Amino acid sequence: MIIKSLKINNLQLIKSAEVDFDKINIISGLNKDNPSESGNGSGKSTLVLRAILFCLYGYVEEGLKLVDLIRFGEKECSVECTCVQNNEQFRIIRKIPSELQVFLNDKEIQANTATIKQKFIDEQFGDYDFFKKFRMI
Repeated sequence: MIIKSLKINNLQLIKSAEVDFDKINIISGLNKDNPSESGNGSGKSTLVLRAILFCLYGYVEEGLKLVDLIRFGEKECSVECTCVQNNEQFRIIRKIPSELQVFLNDKEIQANTATIKQKFIDEQFGDYDFFKKFRMI
């Protein structure tokens, strides 16, 4: 799987971001609240690790709840991930409050429940444990 882009709205520190990945990317950060400090708290982990794992798997770090991912003062958040595998394009959109949409080559995968859609994602890319073992982020 090659992740092509991420679109993030109201996820933790990030109000709105669109990131296009092309080949190798380096993500650095500057803490705007205190520029003399390091890049800690600038949103690098949220942008990549948390956003991707939430979008693909609905994963939230231990000790957090889904509602903790929503930016302070907002009522909802969303992450959209576009990726390519075996010459097919997948677009996955996950939102809080709970909503999951999956598109294969711009055609929405129809399923009765988010659980069935999640099973489709797992079949395409491997489940969360597989992703964590064999993907480099």
